[in-house]
Amino acid sequence: MKLLLIRHAQSQNNVIEDRPDYAQARQPDPPLTAHGHASARQFARDADLGGVTHLYTSLMLRAVQTAAPIAARLNLPAHGIERAYEYATSTAEPVREPLTPAPLPRGEGGSRGATEG
Repeated sequence: MKLLLIRHAQSQNNVIEDRPDYAQARQPDPPLTAHGHASARQFARDADLGGVTHLYTSLMLRAVQTAAPIAARLNLPAHGIERAYEYATSTAEPVREPLTPAPLPRGEGGSRGATEG
């Protein structure tokens, strides 16, 4: 079995982490930046993905957007996992913000929210 854990590419929150008003300026579910989209596409092109048979992602937009080019390259659906979410690093408490899952672009993955049995 081959297991790859891939962190999301650069999100809009990542570029403002050093700002003093980060806590107020951050978005609860930020999209990738243009650089993040390019990095995700580059990873999908260059990574050794041989043997990958399943693709899972959290429902956070940045994770779904990172998974989309990988799903397209592998011609696999990206299965969304609702229980995969971020933990706040300073308090070890889960960040449980209401999310409206954004669908993967057609032709770049599969069904969000689906899991395999």
